Amino acid sequence: MPDGSHLLLDCRGARVLELRAPGDETNFFWTSGSDQSSWNIGGDRTWISPEVDVFVPNFPDTSVFGVPQQVDPGAYQFAEDSLLRGRCTLTLSRSRSVAEIEIVKSWTPAPDPLDARHVRYAGYTQKTELGGPSADALAVWNIVQVPYGGEVILPVHGVAVPQMYFGAIPDEDILSSPGRIRYLARHSGLAKFGIRPAETTGRIGYLWPSDDAMNLVVRNVTVDPAVIYGDVPWSDPTYMNRPACPIQICAVNADIGVYVELEHHAPPGKADVAQLWAYRGAPAAVHEIAEHLLGARAQ
Repeated sequence: MPDGSHLLLDCRGARVLELRAPGDETNFFWTSGSDQSSWNIGGDRTWISPEVDVFVPNFPDTSVFGVPQQVDPGAYQFAEDSLLRGRCTLTLSRSRSVAEIEIVKSWTPAPDPLDARHVRYAGYTQKTELGGPSADALAVWNIVQVPYGGEVILPVHGVAVPQMYFGAIPDEDILSSPGRIRYLARHSGLAKFGIRPAETTGRIGYLWPSDDAMNLVVRNVTVDPAVIYGDVPWSDPTYMNRPACPIQICAVNADIGVYVELEHHAPPGKADVAQLWAYRGAPAAVHEIAEHLLGARAQ
């Protein structure tokens, strides 16, 4: 990037596999560093939702969950600098219809919105376009994997109620108060929750320590509260009538890995444009940035 931000793009899942600040060798993202044949290699990837239609092939039988190879790793090709293009055909589990889509991703600079001094900064703007004859039935689903053991900060409107998708979160690990939700990723297992369209501000923040520095990643997205999003909870049949959530947090501390996923879904059939802002530096300086961008310091 012109500002010195280093992005390592990978065709698998149309990923940004690494994001590093100028002169810094530390990746802001979690990566597996091992099985490169797996879908679960980390970074900032693109999947397709609703999850129940694409990843649960025998629904309403939910005993089988699988990542379609058409989606990840997919068949993406570099069309030109900083542009990946791929096509895939999917069979949707609820309707049993065949969906043909095209995904095009591109990256451009994202200047530091605060022009913060005395910290290291890296960022980008990511555009994900969804086309093809079946695009209106599906949605862009973008997912950032970050190291475990930090704190999620979600600015919200009013007092928002986290909507559980699966797993359980101890009461002491999640706090919903006026203007924000805070979640501490520190227990074993898998858990996922979402925030409804009218409650989210469109920002997802994550703070975690490393060595003598504090790290902050902020995803900035556009959420339309008037849109009906498609990704409903599916792990329990009684969940299927709950509202779909465009902003989701998934915590994984299990045999498949140890990381947190910052997830967001675009409206069905629409392009997604999102920024990612990342900071590393002295804890006091990074906490101040978090307060400006997210309305809260870490606990």
